[in-house]
Amino acid sequence: MIYERAGVIEYIAWQVNCPTLRWNRLNDGRYVEVKEDRPGQIRSSALPGLWLPISVFAERDLHRVFADITEGVASIEHHRFMTTILGT
Repeated sequence: MIYERAGVIEYIAWQVNCPTLRWNRLNDGRYVEVKEDRPGQIRSSALPGLWLPISVFAERDLHRVFADITEGVASIEHHRFMTTILGT
């Protein structure tokens, strides 16, 4: 798969015909679907602080989506990750 060759650690697939979000993570050389880390939410291991409420995507509840993203970006995990990128 092209994602594996490119070194993609995680990717999200959105199925429009039956609104479903599938989160996939590279594990031992193969992509496996990631299940919820917390009830209704998946937290990225590739981008600490990227938290998405899986269940509400189908409902198109953008307020909840943005609330979870905002909470993740405010997390200590995200701030630690940003220091590795920014060097501060």
